[in-house]
Formats: sequence, structure tokens, C-alpha cells
Amino acid sequence: MIVFTTKLPLKRTVDYKQVFDVIKEWLMESPHYGINEINYGFEEELDIKTSSNTVLKILNTSVKEVKVFAVRFENYEEKAVWRTDCVFIEKANEFLIQLSCESKSYTTKLPKLHKPHIIKLLFEKKMVADTTIYPIIDEPIYLNDAQDVDKCAKIMLGESSTYLPVVYLSSNSFLSFKYAVDPETIASKLAGIAHVLVEPNTGFSKKVKLSSDSNNAYNGFIGVYFPGTKYRDIISYNEYSIYGLIDKKAIGEAVQYAVQQASLNHFNVDDWSWDKIVLENAKQKFLLQTHLTTDTQKEFNDYIAAFDVENKHLKEKIESLTRQLDSKTAQLESYRSKDNQDANINLKCNIEEFYADECFDCVLNILLQSKAKFSQETRAYEIIEKILSANNFSNHGKAIFKNLKEALREKSLINRRKRLEECGFKVEVGSHDKITFHDNKYMFTLSNTPSDYRDVDNIYKKIMRLLDIYHKF
Repeated sequence: MIVFTTKLPLKRTVDYKQVFDVIKEWLMESPHYGINEINYGFEEELDIKTSSNTVLKILNTSVKEVKVFAVRFENYEEKAVWRTDCVFIEKANEFLIQLSCESKSYTTKLPKLHKPHIIKLLFEKKMVADTTIYPIIDEPIYLNDAQDVDKCAKIMLGESSTYLPVVYLSSNSFLSFKYAVDPETIASKLAGIAHVLVEPNTGFSKKVKLSSDSNNAYNGFIGVYFPGTKYRDIISYNEYSIYGLIDKKAIGEAVQYAVQQASLNHFNVDDWSWDKIVLENAKQKFLLQTHLTTDTQKEFNDYIAAFDVENKHLKEKIESLTRQLDSKTAQLESYRSKDNQDANINLKCNIEEFYADECFDCVLNILLQSKAKFSQETRAYEIIEKILSANNFSNHGKAIFKNLKEALREKSLINRRKRLEECGFKVEVGSHDKITFHDNKYMFTLSNTPSDYRDVDNIYKKIMRLLDIYHKF
């Protein structure tokens, strides 16, 4: 089965001989294959055993007046056969790369994403061409202006076609980390597979939300969008959080897997794959080498025409099923947070949260403490008990308040200000620092001179009295 696919535009100066040089370098310099030499004089076909467990097949031909150069590299392992197909279309200067795995043991899961090293070589040799909307690079793209808002909104609405899938890293102003994964790291891993867009702040997020009909990832969540469709996959860092610690490696792997799935689900059946080229090439050879009678020629042409019609219908069916899959995926996502509950409660709250799940935790805290007010035999007690057993506190606020107390105890003013900003406070420097927690009515004045812990405790208690949504009442 196909486990990886991507298509890259190459610069117009690149020809099939240069493409082969890169393929040759990739295979011969790899420590995994043990290939010493590859001799190829650019004849039409080549099929050679390059080592004890690898085979290289090459097709250099024209199909339907389109010049194509295709390579299939097969690597035979103990439990699987890996096939890497590289297809260069000269007219479009596009380079298709596909990786498939034929496992010798039963499995229903896709193998872990295995990006062919040749993609890295294409970047190193600066052979990848520029594209419209956003470039294909091995670095993150940092967003910053009104044009980016418009571009992102169109991507999220399926009205804009980027060359590759888009990974959108939204900004998190609530917690100490700004992004759920490191932008530089994930962009490097997804080079040649996806555009990585990095949101600058929550103000930008609000603008995108209004323009994209709320189809945007926000507050630190990561969105995976596929070109020209409303397909999206939202990855929540909460799913990879244990006691407030974020597993960024696991999130990065989830993002890569989501991109992998998106690419496979929307693979273009019209692309010149290795199998399609082999079939078309064989058909051309048959017509050239066979002397057919008039009747036989007509029958053969009728058969080919019927085959092409059936193939067209199958393509249309695939496109229809893909659209249905997008629709079902969107529906599934809307139900993901319901956890298969028979009853789902939606509470409207026209207020801006100061940190992730602030309102959610506040409601849970109220329910937890009010439960004791009801007799266990009452329906109210039963409902509250069921809600509390099915939902857990996120405790993001507790993590902030814990860090706040430590920040206030900092003896260095520079360190104190830095740590307070990490907690979400805006610091106004002066003879007495003023700190604001998101809203001016939550402003507090701090002493800048050394003082005992009682002063720190007093200001901390004042802040907690106004902001702590976990306190007992």
C-alpha cells in the first residue's frame, strides 16, 4: 500500500539527467543499501539488481507526447518490500515521489512516516521551484500582515490551492509555551511535504476566525489543511498533556501522521505514477510492434476506448468519494469532544477566556462544591455526579498560579518581570511595577525593593482572591 506521496515543482533549468544524478547520489551514498555503482546510458529501459536486496528499474520515454523519466527503487527487507517511485514530468517540471510498503505480516496501520532522503537533497541543491501563495521551503513561514489573514482564511475555507498541505501553528497566549511544537523542527521534518505557517499572536487568530467562518485552529491547537478543500484535522495539545507537561515529540508525530493521511486521502489519480507510465508505455509498444488487420485494429481501439471510459468513471467516483470523506471527517471532528455521551451540554458564554479552559474549569469547580448541597437521592445530585465523572479539570489555571507565586518570589527584577510575562501578565515598568492580567480591572502594584515573604504573600493572596476560579466557597 502507498504510505507516502508528495509532488514538488522543480526549477525550469532542471532536466531529467540532473534528476537522475540526484537519485544516483541518494542511492549510492545511503549507508542502508550497499550500492557501489549504477551504470545507465539513458537508454529507454533498465532493470538491474543493484545489490543483494535492492533492484532499480528505470523508464525514460514519452507517453502521450509527454516526456517522462521514471525510477522505481525496490528494497527487500525481512518482513517487508519497500518501493520508492520517482517520476519526473519534463513539460510541467514536476517531480512525484511515492513510497509504498508491501508487508509480509498482516497490519491495518500505516507504517511510520518515512520521508525519502532524496527530498532533502533537492532542497540542498536548490532545485525546488518557487510557488505562488506560499513557498516550498524547509523553514517555517511566519505570518504577520493583513494579506496573510486573507490567504489563511481562503486556505481554511477551501477556496485557495496551496501546492502542498498546510500545517497551521496557532499561538497560545495562555500557557508558558507559545506553540505546541517547535516551528523550526516541524518545518524541517515536513520539508517538501507541507507548508508550515506560524501564527504571530491571538489578535491575528481573531481576524482569521472572522474571515474563515471559525474554521481555524486557535489557542495553541494545530490545524492540518489540504489544498482546495475544507478538509482539516485539528490536533489538540491537551491530548498529549500529563500533569501540565506537554509531550512535544508525540504532538510532532501526530502532526506528521495527519499530513500523511491528508496526502493519501487526496492523492491525484491523474498524476503520472510508475504503474500508469508502465501501462501506457506497454500499450504504445504493442501498437507499434503489432501488425493488425483493419478489423482487429478497430476492435483493439474499441477496447481501449471502453477501458478509458471506465477509467474516467472510476476517477469521477474516487473524486466523489473523496468529497464524501471530507464531509464525514468534518462531522466526525464535531463529535470528537462529546466522548460518546448520551447528553451533550453546550453553554454559551460571551466572555474572553484568560487562559485555556478557564470557563470550563470554573463551571466544574462550582458543580463540585455544590454537589454536597443536594441529597444523593435527588436527580440534581445524579446529574452533577455524572458530569463530574465524565469530565476532568484541565488545571491550566492552577499551573499559571503556581508559577505566579514563584515569579513573585524572584529577587531579580529582570527575572521577575520575565516570569510574570510567561504567566500571562503585562508588566508596566516603573518605580513600582504594575502588572495586568489581560484586563485593566485586574491590575496590581508591586514593590521593587527587597521585602520579606509576607509582602509577597499578601499581593499573591490579593491576586488569587480576584482571579482564582478554583477556590472553595
